[in-house]
Amino acid sequence: MTKFHGKNVKLYAGLLPTTAMNSLVDISASILNTVDFPRTNDEVDVTTFGAGDFRSFLAGFQGATLKVSGFWDDSSALAGYEKYWDDWSISGTQVRPFRFAPSGSASSKVFYEGSAILLGFSINGAIQNAVSFSTDMRVTGAITRGTFA
Repeated sequence: MTKFHGKNVKLYAGLLPTTAMNSLVDISASILNTVDFPRTNDEVDVTTFGAGDFRSFLAGFQGATLKVSGFWDDSSALAGYEKYWDDWSISGTQVRPFRFAPSGSASSKVFYEGSAILLGFSINGAIQNAVSFSTDMRVTGAITRGTFA
C-alpha cells in the first residue's frame, strides 16, 4: 500500500463561478496548510414494529464538505487568493468549481472534482500566532474521481 506525504496536497479552485474545470487555479501554494474532504452517506431508518432488537437501514443521499485552512496573506503576490475567499464569502450563494488532489498533481495521481458553495469563512488572529483563516464548503452535485494525465 502506497502512502503519501501531506506536503503534496493540491487544491484547485475556480476564481469565478463560471470558471471551467480546465482553468482552475492552484490555491494551495503558499497559504494553505489543511484540506479536509469528509464524505458522508445519509441513512434511512426502515425498522418495522416486529423487527426484534435490531434496526434496519437503507442508504440515502451522499454528501461531502471541504474544510480548508491556512495562513492569511493579503500581499500583492497572493491578492487573488485573499480576494477569492473574501469575494466568495460576501456573495454568499455562488457555486465554485474545485479539484482536490490528496497526493499531488503528478501524472496518474488521483483527484476529486466538483462544485461547492461557501458555508463559512473566518479570519483568526491571536497573540503569539500567525493570522490564519478557515473555510467550510458544502459540495453540491456529483463528485468525479479522475487521474492527472
